[in-house]
Amino acid sequence: MGFGAAALLEGGLTGIAVTVKELTLPPAQWRVGGVPLLALLSSQPKTGYRRHELVVPSQEVSLSDQPYQVLKAHERAWKFVDHYANPGPVQYMDEGASSVSDTITALYDVETDIAQEIKGLCAAVRNDTMFAEHPHLLVAALSALRAAKGVLSSMTEQSIQQ
Repeated sequence: MGFGAAALLEGGLTGIAVTVKELTLPPAQWRVGGVPLLALLSSQPKTGYRRHELVVPSQEVSLSDQPYQVLKAHERAWKFVDHYANPGPVQYMDEGASSVSDTITALYDVETDIAQEIKGLCAAVRNDTMFAEHPHLLVAALSALRAAKGVLSSMTEQSIQQ
């Protein structure tokens, strides 16, 4: 991430947070980028005041999310057997350098699978429409894609506003 931050600064991009995608893959296959800090902010009321403050909302632990469910599934066995796993940052040296933490795996494996399926469907649609003989099917596919994009955009806007 430090190299990504330096690259953004070198390019004159300030006010940008470094992002890393594909964390469950080996580091050589990670996708490093940036997102404007303003995109991370949401307006929340300040306790005791009428005005709103711009804050970066924290990610709270949900007891129904997969990382916590994995912890609960192993909790009993861990009482009797030492099973140390690094829950913290990625390790680049020594023990654990070649492994991905359980938390990152639980959080991003499902997301990666879904993203891959979406990419595959988009590629299939692109290939199928290259030499389409039925314009009405193209119109139907375009309408469905626009609807999906509209839903995703509205969900993104709602999460930013919250």
